[in-house]
Amino acid sequence: MKALGGSGWFFPPLFYSDMVPAMLESFPTFFDYQYPSKWFFALIPALTIGALGLPHLAMRVYTASSLKSARSAMVWYAFITGLVFSATYAMGFVGVYATETQGLVVSAGDADKLTMILNIVYNPEWVAALVIAGAIAAGVSTLSGNLLAIGALLSEDIITTLRPTLTQKGKVRLGYVAIFLGGIASILLAVNPPSFLVVSIFWAFGLAGVTIAPLVILGVWWKEANRYGAIAASVIGGIVYILLSPFVVPSLVLTDHHVTNEMGISGAMFAVPLSFIIMIVVSYVTNRMPKLKSRLTTDRDHALVERIHGWKDVQSYRYNSKIGPAVAVVVCFVVAVWALIPWNM
Repeated sequence: MKALGGSGWFFPPLFYSDMVPAMLESFPTFFDYQYPSKWFFALIPALTIGALGLPHLAMRVYTASSLKSARSAMVWYAFITGLVFSATYAMGFVGVYATETQGLVVSAGDADKLTMILNIVYNPEWVAALVIAGAIAAGVSTLSGNLLAIGALLSEDIITTLRPTLTQKGKVRLGYVAIFLGGIASILLAVNPPSFLVVSIFWAFGLAGVTIAPLVILGVWWKEANRYGAIAASVIGGIVYILLSPFVVPSLVLTDHHVTNEMGISGAMFAVPLSFIIMIVVSYVTNRMPKLKSRLTTDRDHALVERIHGWKDVQSYRYNSKIGPAVAVVVCFVVAVWALIPWNM
């Protein structure tokens, strides 16, 4: 932005207004909405909430040296992710600005390389090298986080459930095998990437927002959250989200816009609030069923919730509200109904 003459280059997400007149002169329709307003709201459940359920954050929390370190990791993660998301809009603006006003040529096949192209053209080589190194680091970080999550899922969740008597050494060995096989699969996919690979990234965000984020958020902020609510929310919400995919049941998609459908945005706008509703309602109901009480959350679980937030003593009233979950159910219901209404309205 500085190379292009923008005075707000020091904080791109907000301060590129002095570049707008030149943009409108060369591209008068740039700011015209190409999507319904609901599309922009739907980015919150599709991408923002989904980011809280990605393995990057989970691995950082799992490997934190203390609860205090895990809490600070969550805050920094959310802050930096917000900067990245907001800077994406500025990057798109500058890319179009450069092509429309500066004569920069970017072919349709290279549009996904816009970040690299802008840095190579307008920045010193060492800056472009940092950007490329950052992209590689991000890819390796994503891959390592996913492989660790696969290993933990198989050895600690699935196998432990099927064979509770398995030794710790056996679990670790199975985890290594899962990580190895996952790495082989990743290499084979990278050799000749399938066409759905880019789209699958967006679906990963949405699926994390449906199956993991409600468990993380409610599990930390509401003591009544239990395993039955978590299982029901993940399974039902995940199935609904997959069925709403145009790749599975095309007749069930919620909007006629193909980009919205393929990115899973409309499906996430319905399935994410549905998952929150299911977890809250199922947890609340099962907690009041005497036959299930012995299998539900214990005083030790409640103490852990308070320790996560930094409390040294345990008070039953903390994070045990009935009004908050009720309000969340109402809000989520409204959003889910809104997702079902035609998107061109």
